[in-house]
Amino acid sequence: MPCNEYDKFYRASNIQEASYHTMLLDSWDLSYNQTTSGRFQSCLNEINFEGIQLYEESFIPSIFQKGSAKPLCISLGMFMHLDEPAVWKGKQIKDKHILSIISGEEIMLHTPQNSTFFALSAPLELFETQYDEILHHSSKVLTNLEIIQQLHPKFCSLFHALLNQPMLIATKKSRSQIKLEMIELIKTYLDHLTDHPNKFKVSTKKAHQIVKQAIEAVQNTDEYNLSINDLCSLTYTCRRTLQNSFEQVTGLSPALFFKYMRLNAVRKVLAQSEEIISISEVAMNFGFWHLSQFSSDYKRLFAESPSETLRINRRIKHLFH
Repeated sequence: MPCNEYDKFYRASNIQEASYHTMLLDSWDLSYNQTTSGRFQSCLNEINFEGIQLYEESFIPSIFQKGSAKPLCISLGMFMHLDEPAVWKGKQIKDKHILSIISGEEIMLHTPQNSTFFALSAPLELFETQYDEILHHSSKVLTNLEIIQQLHPKFCSLFHALLNQPMLIATKKSRSQIKLEMIELIKTYLDHLTDHPNKFKVSTKKAHQIVKQAIEAVQNTDEYNLSINDLCSLTYTCRRTLQNSFEQVTGLSPALFFKYMRLNAVRKVLAQSEEIISISEVAMNFGFWHLSQFSSDYKRLFAESPSETLRINRRIKHLFH
């Protein structure tokens, strides 16, 4: 993929020397040392755009990684599958545990044989409301099983979609939506790292007002592309208050509620269209850049595929003409 002002590229390499692997990995200060016998073999898939970096690295032998985190960024990492635990700064890391580290922090990670590791980095400047909190949290590991079961599939879906289909970031609109989604995932992760067990409860009246304001703000945009931070600013609340208000009034998180709103908006277009339309174009107009995930979410919500909605619409219109 050619580079341009968005500094995006996709790379996949079969590598047979550890030092070459670290040289290819953009903007990281790392050294890799092989710790089990056999030939070194690794693969690296990487994508960068607008300051965001995702990469997937796979190793045949066991590797000890040492170095420091990517400058001016917060980085999250997770293993796809582990036959035996990895070790992160002396702590055992098991399947689906999510690691985080900030700019300049020390890295000491021992990966077992035949392991695949995913990493996501984003500039600290994108997290203004949580900046002080991030600077004090240092490297952490999210091990809460309930939260991991919510977040890990979302991260993996993101990695697989972008690393296997890098042209998804070809347009400014899709980059913007993908970037928002990544930032929200990282912020959700940070919220759970600092979550307090005794949550305060928003009054019913205030919760209703906040939810009403947020819904109206989203409906007043053509593309339903406001971030959670945007909604916090528009409703003069913090993320925790917004989350609690939506859970109290709708029974859903704000992110899930607005995803359902967008799915319903897509369905309305498909069901009422008078002309031949592209399902993928309609979906992307409402911020669904990952089309296979969109189809799955759509069918789960409406018990029919988007194409079935179109067919039913055409059949109904044929009956009335």
